[in-house]
Amino acid sequence: MKKNSLRLLLAGLLSASALVAWAPIAGASEVRDASWASNSADAQLGKDLRDCITQKRRISVVFLVDESKSLVGNSKRPGNDPFGLRVLPMEGFVKSLVSYNEDQVDKIEMTAAIFGFGASFVERQSWMTLDANSLDGFNQKIKDQGNLNGDLYTRYHVALKGAVNAFDSDPNGTDTCRILYWFSD
Repeated sequence: MKKNSLRLLLAGLLSASALVAWAPIAGASEVRDASWASNSADAQLGKDLRDCITQKRRISVVFLVDESKSLVGNSKRPGNDPFGLRVLPMEGFVKSLVSYNEDQVDKIEMTAAIFGFGASFVERQSWMTLDANSLDGFNQKIKDQGNLNGDLYTRYHVALKGAVNAFDSDPNGTDTCRILYWFSD
């Protein structure tokens, strides 16, 4: 992966985390006007992502979601997400992106896909255009992730390799701002 692509991917991760933190309570204008980060390194990464979006007008998002049993736990050990709450910030993030784009005169091309992982890397939603028309269907696929938690393994290396390769199959092409939204415990 090129150095610039990795930097944009990292910027996406930090910016996605920042958006998710207040996505359920923020409107599109608040997302646009909000401070992207609290320290200078995070601020630079957020600026890089905004600059990328301004220049390229294309965003690709990979949702990479852990599907291991540790999320629900067992009789000896409680799970880290037994109620599937991980879907709430993912839904909020998608809604924020779509809402932000609806406010734009010059629309941003947005595509997204969902992949699960445990012992292997599994496509749960193929690449699709993300907009107001596809929002409900995409969010339904996100909701489904709340119940996918039966795998015995959490193989991060398999997941990350799959996610990086998935960006190469994006119909938006490779000249896009890439965001990897990764959920795991």
